[in-house]
Amino acid sequence: FEDGYGGRRQPKMTEEEYRAAVRVAHERGLKVVGHVTSSDNLALLVKMGVDQVAHMPYETVPKELMKKVIAKKLPVMPTITVFDGYGVASGAKENLAQFHKAGGAIIALGDDFGGGAGRFDLGMPVRELLWMKGAGMSEIEVIRSATSVAAKVCGVSDLTGRIKPGLRADLLAVRGNPLADLKALTDVRLVMRDGIVINDGNAPESEPVK
Repeated sequence: FEDGYGGRRQPKMTEEEYRAAVRVAHERGLKVVGHVTSSDNLALLVKMGVDQVAHMPYETVPKELMKKVIAKKLPVMPTITVFDGYGVASGAKENLAQFHKAGGAIIALGDDFGGGAGRFDLGMPVRELLWMKGAGMSEIEVIRSATSVAAKVCGVSDLTGRIKPGLRADLLAVRGNPLADLKALTDVRLVMRDGIVINDGNAPESEPVK
């Protein structure tokens, strides 16, 4: 059967195929990320036992389905920006707002760079951060979704995502206070990767500081 968005029809697997894919992946210790655009897709993939949800449906998500997602501790990557180009970002934003308001939802920053009509920003995805803020998330919640929460969802929280002894020193220094204005994250003054300064905010990007 088929589904789609943006005026495009795309083939979908059968329930038996979904179930088999999830079972085989789990038998091999792998996680399954479900690609979601509609509430029906979300309900089906939750039923099939996926571990994460990519995209936030732009159709209204029933409260009971939201409760299931939260109860199963399924991380959700909203990617509202990509839906903006299709004119359905408001629906995705409202669903994110309801998820956040319900409490206990795992919301991680994700992107869909290069895909669809809604183009993500190259570098700091400030528009996506502002969409999340507009859905009711506080500045610190948005920042955590992009750092510690995202690291946990990606399975690398033992390496990065927080400032903690023993973890990689992957740091970003900015001018201003992002807890007051997320746009401050675009004024980068220093980038450090694994303890090495790769740009101090003064050198040209083509000549990073070692």
